[in-house]
Amino acid sequence: MSPDQANQIKLLRQLYNEEEFLRLKPMKGKRAEQQSDVLRLIDRYDTDKKSDIRKRAICLVNLITANRPS
Repeated sequence: MSPDQANQIKLLRQLYNEEEFLRLKPMKGKRAEQQSDVLRLIDRYDTDKKSDIRKRAICLVNLITANRPS
């Protein structure tokens, strides 16, 4: 990488610290609950009942994909 390229990258990175572009900066989220606790709650559903199998599947999909239904 040339010094000119390094300088251009530095300027681009500085843009992401400005308020206008701050929302574009990647952020890591924090889990509301521990995954082991959530899995323990999901395991409480009885797999012999059709309705519970559906609830369990929906919960697992939401957990795996980080989907947050509203």
